[in-house]
Amino acid sequence: MWNFLYFLSNMKMNTEPSKVTVVMIMVMSTNGIVAQKTIEDSFEWSSKEDRMQFLDKIRNIGTALMGANTYRSIGSQPYKGVDFYVLTRHPEQFEHHERVTFVEGDVEDIYKLWETRGLTRVALLGGPSTNRLFLDKELVNEIFLTIEPAIMPEGLHLVTGLDRQVNLKLLSLNTLNEQNTLLLHYSVVKNKNHQK
Repeated sequence: MWNFLYFLSNMKMNTEPSKVTVVMIMVMSTNGIVAQKTIEDSFEWSSKEDRMQFLDKIRNIGTALMGANTYRSIGSQPYKGVDFYVLTRHPEQFEHHERVTFVEGDVEDIYKLWETRGLTRVALLGGPSTNRLFLDKELVNEIFLTIEPAIMPEGLHLVTGLDRQVNLKLLSLNTLNEQNTLLLHYSVVKNKNHQK
């Protein structure tokens, strides 16, 4: 049976919500490419050190959301020890997995669901359109962005179709390896009129 949730904008939550910190975790080339094709696992081209820090972070957070194409890119095999939400209009295209919940609807309703389930941190893993949905609604709190020292042919960017400028504050910058792969940690500067 599909673990498939429909969200309505007027749905009522009966439990006291808790604040959820949404942490975007992405890797890109020096020219801003996150993938060269719609369905491509970044593990195919990112450094070993980035893969290690990525897995450490999502396992520490424990819950992650990704779009349907990103889910396809990992072969529909979720990382061990992590509960996944997959944003899709077509859950029937995927095999059932006990640690995966297929969701559709407005991302603010998905955020409210996380609140009522008592989640405190969720990793946002892309792709570009899914990133846009959460950034446009000011639901992203932090960003871990790995920059690999390579210029890649044209492909998919970090975010597509963003409706507004998103300002960031650099919290830390670390070099991951001798090739100078960089890991940047940002906080997202919130609009004072729209605080989550």
